[in-house]
Amino acid sequence: MKKILIGLMVITTLGFSTALGEFEKKCNEGQMQSCRKAGLIHSSIGEIDKALIYYKTACDNDDLLGCKLLAHAYDAKLGNLVEAEKYYLKACNASDGISCLKLGSMHDAKSRKYYNRACENDYTDGCINLARLYRYGYGVKQNHHEAIKYYAQACDGGSMKACFDLGTYYYNGMGIREDYSKANELFAKACDGGDARSCVMRGSLYINSEGVKQSYTKSLELFTRACDLGDTYGCAFLGIMHYEGKGIDQNISKAVKFYIKACDGGIQKACTNLANIYDIGKGAK
Repeated sequence: MKKILIGLMVITTLGFSTALGEFEKKCNEGQMQSCRKAGLIHSSIGEIDKALIYYKTACDNDDLLGCKLLAHAYDAKLGNLVEAEKYYLKACNASDGISCLKLGSMHDAKSRKYYNRACENDYTDGCINLARLYRYGYGVKQNHHEAIKYYAQACDGGSMKACFDLGTYYYNGMGIREDYSKANELFAKACDGGDARSCVMRGSLYINSEGVKQSYTKSLELFTRACDLGDTYGCAFLGIMHYEGKGIDQNISKAVKFYIKACDGGIQKACTNLANIYDIGKGAK
């Protein structure tokens, strides 16, 4: 993707017509990168048939990005899944994890096979999807141990959502011994990496003294981070803490502010709490 963006920047600098002629010339000279860039220009101006020709030239000469662009064009632009599958498969066979993942989403019966190949090629979403198959028993026998293995692989590979899912396994003791400390460790990693749900879970651990020493101050900090990241549960918990004065001076106006955010985000309990505040006229204006 980075190479494609750089190519587009070059195209913008040169101007479409000048760049197109140059890329087409170099493509004819055997430079597959230029074939791809020519295809990108034709695609950007709506000439998809010409784009396909250049993408296919690159793909036929074993240019992986050319195959991916060709597959995406058939898939997203033309809705031709038969042709798209052919080129996703070629890219997948060349160890492209994204293409393997795409094939998995196209084939329920073969999803495990292709998700596994994506995972083997270090594409973490492949590991996550594979974990979910085992977690919920989609097309395979439910196996929490296998789910944990693949969530752990994805988490180690840098996926914060996988770290969150793995943390929930340790928190709930599902298929593994309940371990709040381990759950907190995983939620901390994911929260620091920007996963708002993990910040909420950590905040709850500090409120309930689960694997950590109770700290309303720490909970407030974590719920604030979650709410700032757009998690409405984090906002709802902030509303509760400000309303009840837990670890902070009671502030009904702030409670209302956070309940409104949470209610607007679909948290029914926040709507109920907000209605109760307005009903008794406490802090409502």
